Amino acid sequence: MSRYPLATVCLCTFLLFGLSFFFCWNTLQQIMTTSHQEQQRDLLHLLTADLEEAQTKGLARAELVAAMPGVGEALARQDAARLRTLVGPIFDVQRKKYGVAQGNFCTSANHMLLRLQNPSAPGDDVSGYRHLVVHTNETGEVHSGVEMARSGPQIFGVAPVFAGSKQVGTFDIGMSFESRVEQLHARHGVEVAAVFERKLLEQVASLQKWDGSAQNQLGDYLQVCSSDWQLLQGLLQGRRLDYLREPLSFVAPSGGQDYLVCAIPLPDLTGRFVGIYIGARALPPFRTQLRNGKITAGVICLLGLFLSWAALQLIVRGMLLAPMSELALRMQRWSQGEAPPGVGDLRQQAPALTPLLQAYEQLAGPKNE
Repeated sequence: MSRYPLATVCLCTFLLFGLSFFFCWNTLQQIMTTSHQEQQRDLLHLLTADLEEAQTKGLARAELVAAMPGVGEALARQDAARLRTLVGPIFDVQRKKYGVAQGNFCTSANHMLLRLQNPSAPGDDVSGYRHLVVHTNETGEVHSGVEMARSGPQIFGVAPVFAGSKQVGTFDIGMSFESRVEQLHARHGVEVAAVFERKLLEQVASLQKWDGSAQNQLGDYLQVCSSDWQLLQGLLQGRRLDYLREPLSFVAPSGGQDYLVCAIPLPDLTGRFVGIYIGARALPPFRTQLRNGKITAGVICLLGLFLSWAALQLIVRGMLLAPMSELALRMQRWSQGEAPPGVGDLRQQAPALTPLLQAYEQLAGPKNE
């Protein structure tokens, strides 16, 4: 048995509370990590689902127009004026209200016949850059995805157009990234940007003028649209995204606030990565919460140690050591020739010493009665 039982008990209590503190800190760290991972998955899902929704809507609208009466016959005759009369009013409504940016008719020879968003633009051979159109003309099947057009990058849905049983070309709907960015920001409070390869914008999207200034660049990419480009550019500072091939997530600070940033590469039908879809969402201040949690756990641990020490002092000293000292004093008086004092009062103070008190009484014999 230890020579210092009180110190031993206090040390064991301290170790117990130390282990409890470590367990609480580790649990808090796991909770924060789990929360971060859940928010990461949520943001990635939000961006991915938005792209898929745009493809679905674009494809649905393209198939609807391609099946309209008279469209197949007009495209077979390459009658752009007739196509504009049939589809133009519908396209104008879709463009104003629902984020549709482009509506294009191409012949089966991959020649652009009519751009509804820019009817005066000359037609050209699109086989070098509109791979979705080429593939649809070759297979007769619908396709959707991200692609660069003369008016800029869009999320396209492409449907074949038939005159009778013969395919005579394609019609495609392009959903704008601008509308997607605005909707995501308004609905979910996410800062979003779409950036695309600078050379591709300059070479293919010739119907638009692009801001190539330094503040609009991100490596080899140019910002096409964003909800807060200054914030996103700062969060992406030092990140090399030129060779991004899989979704990337990380946490970056800005203005004393931590942000979860997700970047999704955008490949076209050929597998070439033409752009990146970027989203950022403000995170709860994990470091501050973790620090506050440590302080709280530490204070509780110290308070528990103090209360345990006080309880031990009360129990050991008040209910054991003090009665034992009193008993020792009475035995000393007995050894000096005095009559053995009684121990009735000590029984009430220290019930745990009852065996010892009974032994004392037996030694004292009748003199103590």
